[in-house]
Amino acid sequence: MGAQSLAIKNPKLTTMNDPRERLRYKMHIAHHLTELGHLTNRLVLEGELLTPDRTRALREQMKTLPEFVHKFTIPFSERQSERFQAFIERAQHTFPKPVYLWTQYTNECGALRLSSIRDLNFGFDFKVESNGILSLIAEDLTNRMLLDFYEDGQNQLLDIELAGTEWGKLAY
Repeated sequence: MGAQSLAIKNPKLTTMNDPRERLRYKMHIAHHLTELGHLTNRLVLEGELLTPDRTRALREQMKTLPEFVHKFTIPFSERQSERFQAFIERAQHTFPKPVYLWTQYTNECGALRLSSIRDLNFGFDFKVESNGILSLIAEDLTNRMLLDFYEDGQNQLLDIELAGTEWGKLAY
C-alpha cells in the first residue's frame, strides 16, 4: 500500500493539497494526539480534531480576538492550588461554553474542541508541551486564555494572559 492510497483513505489528508502539509501532518499527528491526551487525561482520536483547513480558517478568524487585557504570573506548581482551581471555576462560570485547545502542532494537525475549560487537565506535566505555550480559545471567539510556562533560573513559572468579554475581566 503506497502513501498515495493512504492519503486517499485518511479524510484529514485529502483536504491537504500541498505535499509539504501532508508530510508535516504525518510527522506530527502521533505526537500531537499523545500531547492532547496528556492535556485532557483521556485518549484523543484523530477524528476528533478539526481538519487542518478548518483550523487555518479558525486561525484567520482569531485575528478579531481582543488583545490581552489581564496578565499574571504564578509558580507553575500553584496551578494545583485551591486558589487556582477556584480561578478556573470562575472562568468556567463566566464562560461555560466550548473552547479550542491550541498547542505547538495544532496548525499542522488540527485543533481539539473541548466542551469546556474544565476539560483541560491543569495538572499537566511541565514538559508536556516543548514550546511551553497552550491557548484556550472560545468557540465563538469572544475569549482567550494563554498559558505560557517556562523556567526562570531555578523557578518554573506560568504566565496567564486573559482576553475577551468575560475572561478579560477575571482577576486572580
